[in-house]
Formats: sequence, C-alpha cells, structure tokens
Amino acid sequence: NRSFDLPADSENDGPDEQEKDLGPELDWEVAFEGSVNVHKSRHVKSDVIYPKWKCNVLRGRKEGGWVKLTKEDGYIRLRKNNQTTLKPIPIYAALPNLTCRSINMHPIHDEYTCTLAAQ
Repeated sequence: NRSFDLPADSENDGPDEQEKDLGPELDWEVAFEGSVNVHKSRHVKSDVIYPKWKCNVLRGRKEGGWVKLTKEDGYIRLRKNNQTTLKPIPIYAALPNLTCRSINMHPIHDEYTCTLAAQ
C-alpha cells in the first residue's frame, strides 16, 4: 500500500517538475463528486478531451500535480477546487521470499487492512 502527497491546486507543472515526480503506473479511482476533465496536456487551459465520472477507474502515472493516463490519452489534475480528484487504488501482494522494503512497498500492520488484502 503506497501513499502519495497531493500538491495544492496548480494550473501547470513544468517539465522539470514532471521529471522529478514521476510515479509508478497505478489504478486510480475518481473521488471527486461529479466529473473531472481529461485534458490533452498538463495545463487546465488545454483542450478537454472528455470527462471521467466519480467511481470511474483508470490506469495512469502521477506526474507532478497530474495523472497521465496510460491506457488512453490525456491527463487529469489531482486537485480541483481544493479537493482530491483521484485516489490511488491500493495494491496488495503476497511476497514469498521477499520483504516489502526490498521492493519499495510498505508492510500491512493492522488486521482490517490484512483482511482486505487477503480477499
């Protein structure tokens, strides 16, 4: 299970920001009430390609304050009107002969999360 710090609202992240804040490819769920726009590029004034609605699941990679979609075209801002738009869906895996630290993941310490992961 990974956690991500979400940046404050911003219209644009420059290329330097993109390079240093490239996240792993994950499944994300739309958490924003209503819809969020999928933009053609990483700027709120870029063309809107289509909307994504609350509870839609998509695949993407965090780039600065945006998620770049990897199975379809476009970018979605991580924050809109000071609210989180997307939340990463946790990844659980059994790790025989490995440790969480060795693959840059975090161990599960509580019974509730362990039960969820086992399903």
